[in-house]
Amino acid sequence: MVTSYKTEVRSEGGYTIVKLYDTDILKINSDEIILNSGGFLTKSTKDRLNDFSKEKGLEYNVFQRDKVWYVSFRGKTIPFYDNMVLNKKDVAKISVKQGSDGRKAHKRRIPTNKKWHSTDGWRGYYEYPNSVTSTWATGEWADAGDNKASVVKKRIQDARNLLAKNGIGSKVVKDETSNSFSTSVNIVVHPADTNRAKKILGED
Repeated sequence: MVTSYKTEVRSEGGYTIVKLYDTDILKINSDEIILNSGGFLTKSTKDRLNDFSKEKGLEYNVFQRDKVWYVSFRGKTIPFYDNMVLNKKDVAKISVKQGSDGRKAHKRRIPTNKKWHSTDGWRGYYEYPNSVTSTWATGEWADAGDNKASVVKKRIQDARNLLAKNGIGSKVVKDETSNSFSTSVNIVVHPADTNRAKKILGED
């Protein structure tokens, strides 16, 4: 039986809706199943989704592998996206609703507005409100360590690949700093994806 802790079930607009805390994580009608984490990719969300699937015989299973969520449904496995739709009558029709935070996120414009943050009278750096991870890079000097440009480039690309697997588009923005030997590097995403992206990257 699905635990009732912080969970509510209601009927609305022809759907049975499961709410966990303040997020509608599951919507069901006779034709489709809609899954949503609300950006909270937590064990509680995954367990509640799977518990309801087992109790109601919905045939889907949400699981995690290498920090990426997946959904298996009637023999088909795809990456999890918020507001993804599983068609009960046609397994081939697994889609993401227009305007959701899933695959359509790749086509949204990502703002790059920045603000100078001063650390003292002449030093500082730029901040991006929608940055999900930041670092700084130097040249290829032997003593640069983790901030060697080639090392930073790989780390940033790995992070962007992980976001992409979770349906989140991103950009890399670089700025000069008050240190003439270093460059700041930020990954920015659409503002609606910021919290979820930080959780995926472990930056929250």
